[in-house]
Formats: sequence, structure tokens, C-alpha cells
Amino acid sequence: MIEKTDPQLKNLGFQYSIRKTFPVSVDVLWEFILSEQGILVWLGTMDITDFELNKSFKTQEGIEGKVTTFKPDCHFRMSWKPPHWDKPSIIELRITNNKGRAAMVIHQTRFFEFEKREEMKIYWSNVIERMIVELKKDF
Repeated sequence: MIEKTDPQLKNLGFQYSIRKTFPVSVDVLWEFILSEQGILVWLGTMDITDFELNKSFKTQEGIEGKVTTFKPDCHFRMSWKPPHWDKPSIIELRITNNKGRAAMVIHQTRFFEFEKREEMKIYWSNVIERMIVELKKDF
């Protein structure tokens, strides 16, 4: 896992990125990310039909967001706000081919308190670990 935590960006707040290459193809990871099982792992409990372009969603855990960009088998961008945050951040999740394996990058921007960087580091590291476990079950 490769993590990147940069200092505060002018007008964009803080950012956080994490990258992981999985021992599955891009197609398999993309399908997993958008499946009910995958969404449960990285986003929370929700009706997966609510996860579509330009449609707002809210998980049972209280995470709110809206998908603003969606390119199949490539990436999507969305707003993301847990219930204890005042303002949403922006998440871009991108999957690329790395020598036949799927490399996923999660890049998050626009959170304005330094402490949220550490919170996101823990959150996304846990998500990656749960993804590894779930993918091993199925593949």
C-alpha cells in the first residue's frame, strides 16, 4: 500500500491518497467495487441503485454523497460526507491496469481540518484490508 499525505492545498483544504495493487484484473476489481458487497466494504449499507451519476445517496451509517463523474472500468468522482463532518470532501477512485493486475487509487480532497487526514488514513487503510479479505473469498 502506498499512502500520500500532502500539506494543505490552497483553497482545497487537505488531501489524502492511498494506492493498492490487487491480484485481480481491472474488470474483477471494478465489478467488486460497484457490487453490493463492495459498496458495503468501502461506503456502507445502502441501496446500490442509489449509487449512480448525479444521484444523491445516504448510507445507513449516515454517509452522504453524490457521484459527479463516472467512467466505467476507469474512475468515478463523488462528494462524500460522514455524519460528523460539517462539509463534504471529494473522493476520486481510479482503477488502472498494472501488469495484468488492478491498481486502485483513492484520492480525497477538500477536508479542512488537519485531524481529518489521520481519520482518513485509518478509514481507507481499513477499507483496503477489508477489500483484500473479501476478494480472497471470491477469487
